Amino acid sequence: MNMHTHMSPDRHLLPRSLLPRRPFIFPHAPPRSEWVPVKRFRFRLGATVYFYGMEAIVIDRLVTSKGGQVFEIKITDGSHHGRPIRLVRKEFLTRDPPVS
Repeated sequence: MNMHTHMSPDRHLLPRSLLPRRPFIFPHAPPRSEWVPVKRFRFRLGATVYFYGMEAIVIDRLVTSKGGQVFEIKITDGSHHGRPIRLVRKEFLTRDPPVS
């Protein structure tokens, strides 16, 4: 037997653990967006806001990768249902108290 010949085993006969991994490339991957600046937040830190009728104070604010604004609020009245601190998008917060 000649040992100088190139022997390559059939790929389908090898166990999966011995097969090299092929990189997965998504064919229509959207380009990764860069950091999206926010020129002005809707509420400042310490501002009093209302979330579904509950009075709260803004304690932190964040920006999502698509430029959306997320606020961390602390509900000050007693109707927080066991969760006094929440993360809320800006669409659910208002400056004015609810009209009853």
